[in-house]
Amino acid sequence: VLIEPALLHSSTHLRIVSGFATASMAHRHLEQLANEGANTSVELIIGMTGLFGLEMTQHRAFAELSQKKPFGLDFSCRYVAQNSQPIHAKTYLWASKSGPFLAYCGSANYTRAGFTGPQTEALTEANPRSVASFVDDCYESTIECIDATVDEYVAFTESRHVDDHSSDDVRSLPLVVESTGETHKRSGLNWGQRPEHNRNPDQAYIPVPSRHYDFFPAIGQHFAALTDDAHPFIFVRAQERGKALHTPLNNAELGLYFRKRLGLQSGEYVTRQHLIDYGRTDVTFIKIDEENFLMDFRPYNEAEHNIEGRQA
Repeated sequence: VLIEPALLHSSTHLRIVSGFATASMAHRHLEQLANEGANTSVELIIGMTGLFGLEMTQHRAFAELSQKKPFGLDFSCRYVAQNSQPIHAKTYLWASKSGPFLAYCGSANYTRAGFTGPQTEALTEANPRSVASFVDDCYESTIECIDATVDEYVAFTESRHVDDHSSDDVRSLPLVVESTGETHKRSGLNWGQRPEHNRNPDQAYIPVPSRHYDFFPAIGQHFAALTDDAHPFIFVRAQERGKALHTPLNNAELGLYFRKRLGLQSGEYVTRQHLIDYGRTDVTFIKIDEENFLMDFRPYNEAEHNIEGRQA
């Protein structure tokens, strides 16, 4: 449904209408299309946003996908506005330069759970021109996710603080070596500090201790995270046993982010003292659901936490 038509039929466009959708699904889908050599744009309408609103984590991530065109593929996203009729349909319409040629309708939302979850889903072929007419009709009640006035038409929800969540949904990941308290010399935030390999010095990942493996999605499963200062990330667990959180599009993105928060220059080596001066040596993840997280890197004094207590 999502990959083969782009390869077998030289399609140029995929139009999706889905009641619910996630940015982590879109990011992974675009990555897979690019890896297969497809040159297909993806256009998404999310149908239930007018009724239920949308988590800010998702909105920021969808907007970034729309603006950055990851993996060299065009992506656009539209929301059904408030006071418009909700759209609970799930349709996938493929088109080439000569028009629509293949369509699927069924139960699977454009989410990781919809396509890889344990539940049974069904999608069946439908008349492409009828589905194209339906998708065109859906546009009448939507607004583009990067429209300057989008917040006037869609209610965005956000929960940005550790105190808003159960302790079962919160994990703090150390940014230093737990046995010594020092930063990693050639891994973690300093993963790119390998000039002999011509690595980008900003490349970084967040180490995941084995005790927290089960807190995050399985290895290879993309998920979205919104930081306390509203920066959207797409993460994936990678490396041996999934011991690291990567930003799959560009691993330098994460290193640049942390260096900016720490007041450092691009490519600068991160030390324990930099973290102490900033106000913390770990980063907190708050689980909203299996595809959405919050990432808190506020200094402890700003977050009304004690640094020594939290380190312990």
